[in-house]
Amino acid sequence: MFTQHGAFLLTRCGRVLFLEMKGAWNLETTLAFRRAVLDEATELNGQEWSLVTDMTEWELFTPECEPIVFETLKQSVSSGLTREALINNNGSIKLNLFKKYKNKSLYFNGLHIFKRQFFTQKQDGILWLQQEGVTVLLENEKYKRC
Repeated sequence: MFTQHGAFLLTRCGRVLFLEMKGAWNLETTLAFRRAVLDEATELNGQEWSLVTDMTEWELFTPECEPIVFETLKQSVSSGLTREALINNNGSIKLNLFKKYKNKSLYFNGLHIFKRQFFTQKQDGILWLQQEGVTVLLENEKYKRC
């Protein structure tokens, strides 16, 4: 087992998780990310929840991490994730990785309940979540961390 490379910060405010991805991730960081997200989902006890993913400081991950991230997403949807605002203002390579799974089935009880939108500004992503009916606490035009 290696030490983690890259980092993430995951915080929760109500039923919205805020994920900041940083650096280049290896398998250990990806597994820690998976545990953290699924632990938060478990704490939400089946309630619907949303995710704001900021990947502006992220530099991708090693190839074995990709299926783990997608499986984490599938489990998150099964645990109540309904919306994700994905923030990236550094180019399309990282977005293509996520768009690759856009057409993969993310259904729960026969309903297509998960939506993801891409944004260059965090404020736009939060506005979209609010338009989708998600309660996001705001303070001075920025999201408030609980």
